[in-house]
Amino acid sequence: CVRWLAACDGEPTRRLQSAVLVLLAAATISSFSSPINQEWLVSGRDRIWWNFKQRSDLSLLRDTAQRVRALYDPSDRPELLTQDAYLAVESGLQVPAALILGPFSYFPDMPTERARRLHVTNRELMIDLLRRTDAPVAAFSGYGLAIAAPEIIEIPEEEQARLWGVLRERYEFYLDVPDFGQAHTTLRILRRRYDPGSARQASEPE
Repeated sequence: CVRWLAACDGEPTRRLQSAVLVLLAAATISSFSSPINQEWLVSGRDRIWWNFKQRSDLSLLRDTAQRVRALYDPSDRPELLTQDAYLAVESGLQVPAALILGPFSYFPDMPTERARRLHVTNRELMIDLLRRTDAPVAAFSGYGLAIAAPEIIEIPEEEQARLWGVLRERYEFYLDVPDFGQAHTTLRILRRRYDPGSARQASEPE
């Protein structure tokens, strides 16, 4: 392309401007055929029929964020136990410092002191976090408690079950949100258990 432009007659600046406009037009036209556009509208396929989404991913995120935020009292700590950081951002809540890397914050075999220094979790710190956090609500999609860094591999099923078992010691199921996030997995929302004598009691999911 550069050689062709150099061989053309006319002012070099004008030739470059023309080339940029042509490339921009080609990129714009080709973007309409991108498979990303299709992902905005459909959610999977049933044989030869596409399943069209009832709402956009952003609309679902905003609605879910509102439902999560509604579970908090003014006196609650504004923290959401999650590895889906964009849900916390949309809810106006914070995530635990050790989970700021989202699904890539779990380094199961990293030495504890190094994990603390790097603000991530290892197996020991993750279990401790699940047992001690004061976050009123927990929310985990298919990415949550499922990816081991730095290899970015799936955590063995028995270890996933162990982490979920620790989480359920203090949290109880509230609501499932299907087709959530960029991978359209199920988001599981849980509420922290309260003492029977507490004025606030967990409600049933809608």
